[in-house]
Amino acid sequence: MTLQSVLMAALVPISVGLLVALMWGVRIVARRYELSAEVQRKAVHVATGIFAMSLPWLLPEAWLVYSLLGLAIVVMCVLRLPAVAKGGVGEALHGVERASWGDLMLVAAVGTLYFFSGQGAVPVLYILPLAVLTLADAAAALAGSSYGRMRYTVEEGQKSLEGSTIFFLITWILAMVGLLLLSDVPRTNVVLLSVMAAAFATVVEADSWRGLDNLFVPVALQAVLLDALAADTMRIVALLAMLTGCMAVTITASRLFDFGRHEARVGGLLIFMVWTIAGLEDVILPGLALATFVASERLRPSAAAFPYLNGLLA
Repeated sequence: MTLQSVLMAALVPISVGLLVALMWGVRIVARRYELSAEVQRKAVHVATGIFAMSLPWLLPEAWLVYSLLGLAIVVMCVLRLPAVAKGGVGEALHGVERASWGDLMLVAAVGTLYFFSGQGAVPVLYILPLAVLTLADAAAALAGSSYGRMRYTVEEGQKSLEGSTIFFLITWILAMVGLLLLSDVPRTNVVLLSVMAAAFATVVEADSWRGLDNLFVPVALQAVLLDALAADTMRIVALLAMLTGCMAVTITASRLFDFGRHEARVGGLLIFMVWTIAGLEDVILPGLALATFVASERLRPSAAAFPYLNGLLA
């Protein structure tokens, strides 16, 4: 092994050590200035996301990136231990009361984005979804918690229309900048594609639960961009129409068959994703599976609090 390889490999534990040091720093500042648990968590979230955006260039070999992500998962699991999560360094991540898997989902999202962007070879497919997750999500959470008045229910929690509006606006700006600087999308399509990406990502974020938005938002946005980057204007308009149609049909179905609007919106997103990635004919099989699940749940209800969400997640 060459000296350069040794130095590169050393960046993996050093990077994780810096992440833990950052959490300590956030915790110290939070105690001094009495910052809320949500502000602490989002500060770590933003710093981690910005660092993750640099990985393909900081660690030029794929095995280094995957090693870093594997070590990060181990550290995140340790930070979930009760002695660490409450009162220790882990409180910067787990000080909020609601149950969340957002930290682990973020690591999974980075690995997925890295793989499907050709290890960062197509920068817009890696950087733009992470930028949306890092900046738009944090701004929406802080705006919603501070100024949110019009609220809607998501599983056991609530989100605000004000926060979702901020998420849409920031995502639209990020998409405009990212597409202009990092892609060859025709300038006439940039605005329309940015609106479509922002609308889609906003709905995904709004209907995610238990920290799953850290995985769903960037991965779903990348999947749609894979199809839309080379699309013409009519295809982008069609994607917007498909998204609107899927949401309208499933919400109408929720009223007819008496199940929650949250579950209906998630079902609409799932149908849209399959339709976009694979094609309309490939909606049939998962559609039948979901219909069968709904029927079986009606005949023999499970003890789960949110069975339809569990089925859609599976």
